Amino acid sequence: MPDMKQHLTTREKSLFRQCALGHSDAQIAEQMRVRPNTIGTHISRARAKLGEFERCQIPGLAMALGIVTAEEVIGAAYDWMHANCPDLADLRQGEEQRKQMQARIDAELYAAAPPSSSSGAPARRTS
Repeated sequence: MPDMKQHLTTREKSLFRQCALGHSDAQIAEQMRVRPNTIGTHISRARAKLGEFERCQIPGLAMALGIVTAEEVIGAAYDWMHANCPDLADLRQGEEQRKQMQARIDAELYAAAPPSSSSGAPARRTS
């Protein structure tokens, strides 16, 4: 698919980038200084060149075409989640704290465990 990137216009590449990063048609239209329905026209033209795809597939297509990186897409998704779903962001932070706590407990248990008889290394407890 990388050769398909050459078939997209500069404007279509810019549109793909903005869509992949989670921008709405209205946001993209404002940035490109066009009407929002013009964005749909650009997407239709890209569909004609790349084959049929759904809007939700644009991030994957944009990554495959080298228009955006996975890190950019993940970062944009995280930023959107943090801005629009504070409860989910709190859950994610809570999960990270739980993992850190579990790692500390595992390290303490590992350090306090008596040496195993087979290897001489302390026995590691699994959860």
